[in-house]
Amino acid sequence: MVIRILYLFLILLLSSCEELEIDEDSIFENECAQNYSACEELGNECENGNDSAFDLLGYECQNGNDNACDVLGNQCAQGSYYACEELGNECEQGNYYSCDELGDACEWGNSYACDILDAEEPIPGIISLDQYINGSTASFNWEGNKFAFSYSFRLESQSYEDPVGIYINWSDWSSDTLVTLENLDEGQYIFQVKSRFDEIEQSEPTTINFEVDAIPGPALRIYPLNQKANVGDEIDVYLYFEEVPEESAVTGLDIDIQINTDELEFITDEFQYGELITGFPGTTIYPDPSYSDDGASVSIVGVADSSGIGIYGTGSIARLRLMVKGQVGTFTILIYQAENAFQNIYGDAHGFNEPVSGSVTVEETGQ
Repeated sequence: MVIRILYLFLILLLSSCEELEIDEDSIFENECAQNYSACEELGNECENGNDSAFDLLGYECQNGNDNACDVLGNQCAQGSYYACEELGNECEQGNYYSCDELGDACEWGNSYACDILDAEEPIPGIISLDQYINGSTASFNWEGNKFAFSYSFRLESQSYEDPVGIYINWSDWSSDTLVTLENLDEGQYIFQVKSRFDEIEQSEPTTINFEVDAIPGPALRIYPLNQKANVGDEIDVYLYFEEVPEESAVTGLDIDIQINTDELEFITDEFQYGELITGFPGTTIYPDPSYSDDGASVSIVGVADSSGIGIYGTGSIARLRLMVKGQVGTFTILIYQAENAFQNIYGDAHGFNEPVSGSVTVEETGQ
């Protein structure tokens, strides 16, 4: 019985791939799909250039069998034009592993691999980019070309000189082609996405412009709407006028900003008035803000007058600096405005819309 098994093995070993009539249902395919040695044996037996063998290895490589791609890569690196050509076919179809194997063979000095790789031009890029804006949430989806295997994105703000918040830095590389960005602040943005093949990055990001206009004016809002911080950080938040028209110009202002002192703490000597007040051409009387005894709120009170006009527009009223304390979670920075919080030159109350408070998401240090 043992002799008979050895005899059958020798017949298989010495027979050419062509004589075995290899096809996609052959024993080689079944074994190669699970066993690197079977793929390697197939490559060794068929290194004479049998097209059926290389087609079979290419089929396995295309269907995610890294063993088959690896064997083709080794054959290509050793000078087999057929193996290099098969890898080129798979690379052209967008098989990253095949392209990578060609690159390795080229680095090892195989001119076939270099020529085929150059012909394929593995330059990643974005084919399409679409957007959907809903309030302060924006969703984007895109499609890469056959050489785009991972992506990175970021936001560029067009409305803030020194933007604060999330999404302003390039994201980690990922194969995802859809992203939803939440808690976006009012203003103009450019969404940027770029693709990568191995270490080759898209030369210029693909971009699309959009606007967030979710808060109807006149209103007060906190900028940024949300930001991330670690325990112990100092963060800046801004109180903004949003779309206050000239007919609603404010000459008298009296509002409070409230926090939970278990979560956050005002740094009282870092308060600053914003550009709408410091750049106001008329007369302003804005004393230092008043902090409550428990440190949970700050009152901003002032008067501004320029021939009865007052302050209007979109811009910063004040900057507050906060210390993040020891708790982890998402914490609210609340705007409180009474009915008479905004007055005109005659002392009549302006009808502002509901304020939009902000928040800070606190993570453990190092996250």
